[in-house]
Amino acid sequence: MQTLITKLSVAAVVVLATSLLPARGQGVLRATFSQLQPGGAQLLGGVGYFRVGPQNGDFEVAVISPFTESFTPTIYTPAGSLAFSLGAGEPRTYSGCYALEFSTFLPPPPILPYDCDNITWGTHYTGSFSLPSDIFSELLAGRGEFRLLSDSGTFLSGTMDVVLIPEPSTAGLFLCGAIALSLSIRRRV
Repeated sequence: MQTLITKLSVAAVVVLATSLLPARGQGVLRATFSQLQPGGAQLLGGVGYFRVGPQNGDFEVAVISPFTESFTPTIYTPAGSLAFSLGAGEPRTYSGCYALEFSTFLPPPPILPYDCDNITWGTHYTGSFSLPSDIFSELLAGRGEFRLLSDSGTFLSGTMDVVLIPEPSTAGLFLCGAIALSLSIRRRV
């Protein structure tokens, strides 16, 4: 009986480990964009979160102070580019330890036992856009860049990185079942 429990436990661990290796993003991307300054320094311009699907996408973009202009956003990939409208936006104060991790597309950041004095002001934009399938594939492969260009020539850009979101998988559920089975068998023995 003990060998059955051992075999089930080993099988559960192997299945879990092999399922985590090919883990991919769930269609959520993050772009931290900045402006290149003379001398090579970069000035943080804001953060954008994108939830993409095969045909459309949603966005949450924070353009922080001192950038207060109206911007035209464009997503660039090797497959092509996609320009869309940010809309009107609303003024917002971003504060706390995770001031720029505000996205509703992600689980909330951890609650810390202390406060952080970080305060940043900016404009918050939300909306959606249509997404061609070839650009969608490139974004999920991690080959996207987000750019903002204003009428006055201000240029902000950043790489769009896939955000891995943990969620229960078949292997995780299998592992929980194997543990429960082994505990119930162990109690009987």
